[in-house]
Amino acid sequence: MTIEDKTEMARHAHTFDDNLGTPPKTFLSPHHGSPFMESQIPLFLNRFSLSYFKDARCIEYFLYSNEKTDEISKELIVSHDIFSNEINVSKFYPEIYKEALPRYMSATCFFLMMHHAASLFDIHCDCSICLETRSAVFESFYKRLKDFDFIIQRQHVCDNCHVQGCYHDFPVEIGMIKEMSVTQRTEMLEW
Repeated sequence: MTIEDKTEMARHAHTFDDNLGTPPKTFLSPHHGSPFMESQIPLFLNRFSLSYFKDARCIEYFLYSNEKTDEISKELIVSHDIFSNEINVSKFYPEIYKEALPRYMSATCFFLMMHHAASLFDIHCDCSICLETRSAVFESFYKRLKDFDFIIQRQHVCDNCHVQGCYHDFPVEIGMIKEMSVTQRTEMLEW
């Protein structure tokens, strides 16, 4: 098998279950990446925007509706454990499901956040992504995110589980995610 064959196989191996066809090559490299997410990123950015506040090895993301100019969610927290070289998703509740036509938008938000966080933490391929969730959420959401190969690592009592996946370093344009200043963050907390 040639390198080109392996590249093509890898390119198609990491797609969301419901692939909608070949998208325009805008946000990801034509040689690597997720064709499904490539088709979803422009749709997401037409409707939503992300900003972030970084404090050492922790990043808090803020999701906004472009149409309403309202904050949709601030329950988006990611950290980097430098000793285990893991990205830990502390909170991911984007609440996009409350918006009109939410299909695939939470998946796209997660995809962009992981690539942005990996860039800020200077992480490359084969870094683990870990999180805690309910089994039903794993089945309906994380298991379907083929770009991260999520599996249940440990099942806990009360239907909670520890989920682990793998970060794949696709070249993704993340410059549209803007950093929030300390002043802006302080003003948000005072509201």
